[in-house]
Amino acid sequence: MKRFIAFYLLTAVVLLSVQVCPAQTSPTNDWNSLGNYLDREIAVKTKSGGTKFGFLKTAAADEIKVQVVEKKNPGAAETSFRRDEIEKIWSAQLRYGGRNIAKGALVGAGAGAAAG
Repeated sequence: MKRFIAFYLLTAVVLLSVQVCPAQTSPTNDWNSLGNYLDREIAVKTKSGGTKFGFLKTAAADEIKVQVVEKKNPGAAETSFRRDEIEKIWSAQLRYGGRNIAKGALVGAGAGAAAG
């Protein structure tokens, strides 16, 4: 019984230690402030439910152009989004295909310790 409690406790500690909370910024809800994010990484959620990640290239009064980056297609294509079809825009950090080695090491260490 003590072995199971130790296993669950160690698993909980490992899982909680690898949780990363992203930095939250307060939304401005101001379309005009998008000009401050030119050539930065953003995410665009459309009203149809799709989310695209990429770099903001231009921000006009009625539309934005984003250089969309996709996993399957490494060549980024520029896509236009009209203001009325966008539900939400936020600053994002793109991941470039790397694996999280530290997380794997922690999970492996926790499993090894629990097995021992």
